[in-house]
Amino acid sequence: MNIELTDDGLDQVDQITALFFGYVSLLQQQGLSESLYQEESQLAELQFQFRDQPQAIHEVMMLAQMQQRYPVENLLNANYLLESFEAELIDTYLRQLHPDNLLLTLQHDQVTPEFTEKRYNAGYRFAPIDEQRLTLWRESALIAICICASLICLFPIHWR
Repeated sequence: MNIELTDDGLDQVDQITALFFGYVSLLQQQGLSESLYQEESQLAELQFQFRDQPQAIHEVMMLAQMQQRYPVENLLNANYLLESFEAELIDTYLRQLHPDNLLLTLQHDQVTPEFTEKRYNAGYRFAPIDEQRLTLWRESALIAICICASLICLFPIHWR
């Protein structure tokens, strides 16, 4: 999952994380509709068609790595391809999304690196997520379920 934050959002990482897990819990309870999946598939196709063109060296490196995971005919669009709705498989992945197995990465100029990755010369650091934050995310996720469910009731989504 990739969530891009504004500068204000950077100050709300815990609340945004809790809302994310609340929404995941809501999806676990209500299930995912095939119509939503089809809409996401169409959006992904549009994102592929109108994506920014990467620098050639980055494109070559990505394609070289992807050759080991995807068929040749899907190398260019593999990251945008949603072929079939598989409710059981989606549910399997949803059940694995919870605060206790989260790897949270935060990229911003304000993050002070401890190490530098040699190949890309990129700074990074590792820090365990403390129990207080995990507890906050677990408990807030339950509240977020109620908020998400309320918002859906107040602003129902009509699928075409």
